[in-house]
Amino acid sequence: MSELDNYRTQDNLEARISLYDYKYPQYDLDGIVSNAIDFNARTIVDVGSGTGRYTRRLRKEHPHAEVIGIDLSPGMVDDLDEPTMVANVENLPFPDGYADVALAMHMLYHADDVDAALDELVRVTRSDGILFMSTMAADNFVEYEDLFLRAQCDVLDDDRRTFRDDVMERFSLDIGVSKARERFWSVTVRHLQGRIVLSAPEPLFDYYRSGRSFHSTLSDDEFDSVMDRIEALLKRHFETHETFTVTSHPGIIECRNPR
Repeated sequence: MSELDNYRTQDNLEARISLYDYKYPQYDLDGIVSNAIDFNARTIVDVGSGTGRYTRRLRKEHPHAEVIGIDLSPGMVDDLDEPTMVANVENLPFPDGYADVALAMHMLYHADDVDAALDELVRVTRSDGILFMSTMAADNFVEYEDLFLRAQCDVLDDDRRTFRDDVMERFSLDIGVSKARERFWSVTVRHLQGRIVLSAPEPLFDYYRSGRSFHSTLSDDEFDSVMDRIEALLKRHFETHETFTVTSHPGIIECRNPR
């Protein structure tokens, strides 16, 4: 099972996004991006558009612009109005300087070659345009990861690498900022720290379950055993605590003036 399997439909992604309903404070990520875009922008490409939340918001607030939803998985763009396309961020079907604005929101850590993907995004963005990227900081979801590793060690006596390890090595917020500064003169970072506070285990457990394809080192039986252990650990936690708190620390990187 590959990472792409997780995005054949929008169900798993929507299950993960719904966890952020419990985040404090709330941030309007779509609005942060939309408000930074000049009214005169005519072409916006949302690469890795996922559920289409940015694409739809930008179409609404920038009706004069053509906003193209792009994803590697056909299942992600099935429910999104045209214009859409299926494409790989490492090989975008646009000429140089095609877009006034390019988005790569919470997706570059999925790229096989992050540097090639970034270079391609720079290529298709106008020299006076904007590239937005987002990812997670090193302290994001540490409690989530700790619980997964505890369960994995309990049932498998194994502390093998997890998907979060790969994300942090491929494209953490610090790495993203560093790579952006190699390519742009102007790089602005917005840290969106907060806490996800849960009064019941179900939303977090659904989030764990939705990431099955990210744990390619685990067999189906092993993954199910880890999930059973996580469910038991969460149940035990809520027997003595009213809430379970997860640190949330994503960030948006805004890039202008390529080198």
